[in-house]
Amino acid sequence: SVRPFLNPMDQGAYEGVQLRDFEAETVRDFQECFARDPVNTRFPGGESYSDFVRRVLPVLVEVEQQVEPVIVIAGLSTLQLLSCYFEQIDVRDACDYDFPEHTAVEWRPEGGSFARRVVPMQSLPEVEGPCGTPGDVAQVAKKKRRLPAGSMMFQFARGKGII
Repeated sequence: SVRPFLNPMDQGAYEGVQLRDFEAETVRDFQECFARDPVNTRFPGGESYSDFVRRVLPVLVEVEQQVEPVIVIAGLSTLQLLSCYFEQIDVRDACDYDFPEHTAVEWRPEGGSFARRVVPMQSLPEVEGPCGTPGDVAQVAKKKRRLPAGSMMFQFARGKGII
């Protein structure tokens, strides 16, 4: 089902500005505030990382409590945040987290932490139906790949977050 809590971080007026263009595309006051406190500085017309974490947290808790495999298809910023959680990396480093493109990332509970496995999308079996729809990945993972109980698989997608 679609979960708006998994939507990408709202960067407001700076939506779409790449990190490499940050200095050129943002105003000096914002850059200084962001440099001092990147977690609590709110993007103009958007949200801060702190806001973003609070928004995603309820879904994260829901995902962790599942005993069946869970598929999360979400935007890059959401997947970076979730990956930082599972790897126990500080949220301040989420925007720098290198999430692999064209892959599904499986997280499996292992003792007190999570084991990560990167699965290239081309290695997943093909499914019937229109290519590129979120249902395709869910169908592959749940019906054909048979992920172990407690596994989570993430895929980068533009648009709404799906769980």
